[in-house]
Amino acid sequence: MTLEIQPFGSVHKPSRKKFSCGKISLDDYLNKQMSQDIRNRASTAYVLVNTPNLDILVYYTISASAIDIVDIDK
Repeated sequence: MTLEIQPFGSVHKPSRKKFSCGKISLDDYLNKQMSQDIRNRASTAYVLVNTPNLDILVYYTISASAIDIVDIDK
């Protein structure tokens, strides 16, 4: 297994359905909203993948805006 951090892109879309972190809101963001946010330049996203099969193990996003901690789903 080789781990690699990569910018999220179309090559990762097939493997995103297999990703599950246990939080529905985070899984839904990866599957339904992340690509739109990247396309609209609202954020950028990176994934930690197991190469060569590109299974997504972790993702994180960077955005110029902020969310108040009390609004985060716990």
